[in-house]
Amino acid sequence: MNSRATPRRSAPSPAVYAIEASDLVAPLQTAREAATYLLAWPFDAARAQYGAAVRAGILSRSILASRDFEHGLGRLERTMLGPFARRV
Repeated sequence: MNSRATPRRSAPSPAVYAIEASDLVAPLQTAREAATYLLAWPFDAARAQYGAAVRAGILSRSILASRDFEHGLGRLERTMLGPFARRV
């Protein structure tokens, strides 16, 4: 008879494999933020080009024209990106 008995190993408890909902939130938030920045890049580029055109004197330096441009571009961004559009 074998004097060394090997202990029986019990099956791992289900809690070891449980994934908390909070563990999934952070990666999803990070992915959403990355998608938002990536999708919003063309609109940021348009804003930068508008500012460069004003500084170069191609477009007039007008607060009203700047407001109209920003409102139009903001509306286009919200329409195109939907839930990924930035909100202020």
